[in-house]
Amino acid sequence: MKFVLAFLLCVTPLYAQTSGAADTSGPCSPSVTGNNNQFEITCNGIGEAQGKELLKILNKISREQLDPKLVMEKLGEIQKGVSDIKTGMAKREEQEAEAERIKRTAPIVTVGLTSVPEQGKVMVYWESKNLVPFEFRYVVCTENNAIVSAIPMEYTKVYPKSGPKGSLFYSVEELHWDQIKNNYLEIHFTVQSLSYEELHLPGHSVTIISKYRIAPDGSLLALDNGQPKLIPHR
Repeated sequence: MKFVLAFLLCVTPLYAQTSGAADTSGPCSPSVTGNNNQFEITCNGIGEAQGKELLKILNKISREQLDPKLVMEKLGEIQKGVSDIKTGMAKREEQEAEAERIKRTAPIVTVGLTSVPEQGKVMVYWESKNLVPFEFRYVVCTENNAIVSAIPMEYTKVYPKSGPKGSLFYSVEELHWDQIKNNYLEIHFTVQSLSYEELHLPGHSVTIISKYRIAPDGSLLALDNGQPKLIPHR
């Protein structure tokens, strides 16, 4: 759409006035009519509403005799500020989208149990496979689900990061060895996403059960070919 802007120039009259179109590299083409210092600008590709706003700006510059160079500098600063705001908003939108993705992604965690014979203890270790934050608690049992370890009262939150030091965790536990039956142990490791209580999405809360037999030398032998049993929670 073509829009023509016309405004009066507040200048001192000259003895000679040259009329015609000035050179331009943008969508607007200026020309001086020579009548009462009237200046016309023809712009292509802008709407009527935009043209009226532009005319207000030009009239204000002319009426108040503002320095055009200073006005352009200020417009540049405003444009940079708007650009920075848009960039910040885009980054926030990306962060919010990533946070939503993580909320809806179930944590993938592997769990294991090994002995520490020299201390008469066991080591529980777990590793995050997809770096999704989660919370957990666990107990070590013997036959008939008899608990032979400490019983946690609440969940512990984990925020894994990339790399072995950021995704692999462990804890050394004391057991009631005299209560262990037939040298049999299980670890019941319950893991759930931090959004589980809010969203209750399938697969976001599960108990991992791994079974072991205590060997004569005190080491732990994984049963069921080392394949854990997964019990999902609803």
